[in-house]
Amino acid sequence: MATWPAEIGFTPLVGTLQDVQDKGHYEFQPDAGSPQRLQTASGLQRTLAFKICAVDATNRARIEAFYRDDCSHGVEQFTAPDPYDPGQTRTYWWEEPPTFTSAGPMHFHVQIKVGTLMP
Repeated sequence: MATWPAEIGFTPLVGTLQDVQDKGHYEFQPDAGSPQRLQTASGLQRTLAFKICAVDATNRARIEAFYRDDCSHGVEQFTAPDPYDPGQTRTYWWEEPPTFTSAGPMHFHVQIKVGTLMP
């Protein structure tokens, strides 16, 4: 399993962390009968979306390579620090590819959107 590059922080910028607990079930109306509910996961999941601090062009390339090569374009899970307890690591999967916004000449903020199981 891949590990988030230690030289690149995984700490959310202040005010950017969004933490959403997934329902864990799917509701639908069959052709006949009452509405049905199916469990979609054996554990409760949550989605984390946040920005990390500005990175330079070298670290941008490292994040892109991590997503593309180490995580097989987002298919493979990876471990990284827990944003709530940086001393602990958690397993994540990519919900979306990382995106980059300019934070100055050759520096970028990185938008991360990942899923994890609730503790």
